Amino acid sequence: MGETSVVKSEPKELATFADMKIFAEACFKSGLFQDAKSEAQAIVKIMAGKELGISPLTAMNKLQIVNGHIGMQVEVMKILLKTKGYSWEEKVDNDDNPTAAEVTFAYPDRKPKTYRFTVNDAKRAGLLTKDNWKNYLKLMLGHRAFAIGARDYAPEALQGCGYTPEELEGVKPVDITVKDVTPAVVDTTTTVLTNSEDSPICPIHNVPFKWQRKGNSGWWSHHADDGWCNRANVEKKQASATKDTDPAEKTAPAASQTAKAPKEWSVADFKEMKDSLVLRLEWSNDKVQKYLLDKGLLTPNGLVTIANRDNVINALVELCESEGK
Repeated sequence: MGETSVVKSEPKELATFADMKIFAEACFKSGLFQDAKSEAQAIVKIMAGKELGISPLTAMNKLQIVNGHIGMQVEVMKILLKTKGYSWEEKVDNDDNPTAAEVTFAYPDRKPKTYRFTVNDAKRAGLLTKDNWKNYLKLMLGHRAFAIGARDYAPEALQGCGYTPEELEGVKPVDITVKDVTPAVVDTTTTVLTNSEDSPICPIHNVPFKWQRKGNSGWWSHHADDGWCNRANVEKKQASATKDTDPAEKTAPAASQTAKAPKEWSVADFKEMKDSLVLRLEWSNDKVQKYLLDKGLLTPNGLVTIANRDNVINALVELCESEGK
């Protein structure tokens, strides 16, 4: 197997992260390393080199950030494979007019394996139009064959950095847009709101309901001698009972539902109720308001009368049930 003339130098460690930060800042400000667009990217290169056992300056010089990935020049790959005990033999078909390059890798107690990269491979990849490939075809064929073989035969030696900067030029750039993925804080406390003159009246106990909210949902209820009375349950019982009553009785309003003098009830007045249902539906406020307008339950300026208030609530409850909320 062939030998390489590359000799690995001992990495010079930066004692602390503060030292690394100072060194990275100096490298960034020097303007010598154009791939590092910030001090942070310089630090990433140095840390990647540290994991590979490469000195900070070698990492800045021989590791390159391309399209959000770290690429490694072939001479560094050779250093790493040599220090890990790998050997290889390189061969080029027709030195004067090279048509292909191949590299045979070997490792103690492992079967050798040969990797080949041809001019036709380079042509299919669109490489032959580049200046380096035009001027140094033999070298570039050898580099590509070595890189392909090294990351396949010795991935543990390269630790995921087995692509050359040139290979990464064709990789789709990494989206580094920062997104806030902090989970929303859900309120799990139960809040009992004070009743107002517009609170619906319980037809069973003849007392006002109170709007209660827990987390993202809410309901109308009040406390009775026999426990909590839920408005939705009361309405279901009433609906069931009316099926067997006289038609004339169905049209007679309950004494407890005697309408007060209608007045305009603004969206703000029933905000606690509607906001909770907005959250429960996972709809926007505008979408809920449009739904009510389409039902003819809101005035064009977004108001609802006391007489319509119960119909609005019932419509939203039905909407929650139809949406499976």
